[in-house]
Amino acid sequence: MIKLVLGLAAILAVVAGYFQWRLRYDQRQLVDYLSDHHKTMTPQQIRASRQFMMTSDYWRRPQLVRGHRLARIGKIIAVASAILVGLELLGLFDGALNTQLWFSESLGGVVIGLALNSYGHWDFNRKLATLTAPTDDLPITLATTPKVLGEAAAKHHASMRLAWLAVVVLGLFASSVNWWPVEGLRYQAGRLAVTALVHQIKQTKLQPVTGDERLLDDPKAVQKQATGSTAGLTAQQTAGLLSLYYEAASNQDLWRMRNGVTARYTYYVVKQKSAKVYVVKRQTDTDETSFIYSARVASTGVVTLSQSSDPTGERTDLQGRIPKQELIPNTTVKLGQLVTAYQHQRAFRLMVKALHPGGELTAK
Repeated sequence: MIKLVLGLAAILAVVAGYFQWRLRYDQRQLVDYLSDHHKTMTPQQIRASRQFMMTSDYWRRPQLVRGHRLARIGKIIAVASAILVGLELLGLFDGALNTQLWFSESLGGVVIGLALNSYGHWDFNRKLATLTAPTDDLPITLATTPKVLGEAAAKHHASMRLAWLAVVVLGLFASSVNWWPVEGLRYQAGRLAVTALVHQIKQTKLQPVTGDERLLDDPKAVQKQATGSTAGLTAQQTAGLLSLYYEAASNQDLWRMRNGVTARYTYYVVKQKSAKVYVVKRQTDTDETSFIYSARVASTGVVTLSQSSDPTGERTDLQGRIPKQELIPNTTVKLGQLVTAYQHQRAFRLMVKALHPGGELTAK
C-alpha cells in the first residue's frame, strides 16, 4: 500500500509541475500583452515596474490585505510545523509519549499552514484580477491584467498549491496509519546524521588538531591515524592531500624550486572503472615538463602512490598519458586518514593553493 501512496504522490508532484508551467506561461503572456502597449520598455523593465506597483500600491489596498495576511499566517504555521517535523526526525525533540501520534500532529500542522496559505493566495489573486482588469475609462497601465488572463493565472496558481497540499496530506495519512513510521524514518535519516556528527566530534577530541609536523615527514604515522570523513572534498583538496602524503613518502620537497627557477603545478583526474587516478605535473618557466607522481584512489578510499624513474620520458602508462609508473612500497593508506592527518595543517592550505586544475589529460 505504501507503494501506491508513493505513486500517487509522484503523480501529484507531476501535476503540480504542470500547473507551475502553465502559471509561468500565463505570466509570459501578460508581459507580451503589456509590451504591445509599452513598446519602449523591455520585458525585464515591465516585470520590475509591475512588481513595484503591486508592492507599493495594490498589496496595501483593503480588498487585498485579508488574503495577504492569511497567506502570511499560513506560511508561518507551515514553516514552524515543518521545523518541528525535522527536529523529530533527527531525534532532537520528543513532544509526547506516543511519538507516532505527535509526528502525525506535526505533519497536520504543515497541512493546516499550507491550506491557509493556499486559501490566502487564492483570495488575494482572485481579487487582484478584478482590481487590475482593464476598463473603458482608464488607460492600460503596467498594473493592468486582462480579465481572462488574470482568472487563468489565479486558477493555475491555486491548482499548483492544491497539488502540493495533496502530497503532504498523503504523507499525513501514511503517517497516521503507521505506513510511514517515525522510528524507521529516524533510523534512516536523522539517526545516521546524528551518529556521523557524534563520531566526528569524538574523533576530533581523540585526534586534536595540533599541526603535528611529524605527520609531514612520516608516512607510517599517517597510516596510524583514524579515518576521517571524505565527504565534501573537492578534486583540488584531494590532490593537495595526496601531494602532502607523496612528499612524506618520497622525502621530497616538491614545491620549492632552487636557483630562482619558478614552476607551475597542475593536477589531472583520470576516471577509471572503480577508481580515480590523480596525476601531478610540473612545468618550469623554462618550459620543462615532468610528471611528479600519480595516485590511485579506489572507490573504497584506498590510496596507492606511484612515481616514474624517468618523469620526462616516453608516455606509456595510463593509456599513453604518463611515463611508466612504479609503485612506491609501503605507502598504502586510506584517503580518510590523509584527511585526519593534514586537513587542518597550514601546509595543506599552501599545497592546495599551489595546485591548478589541468582539465583532461590526453595521450601523447
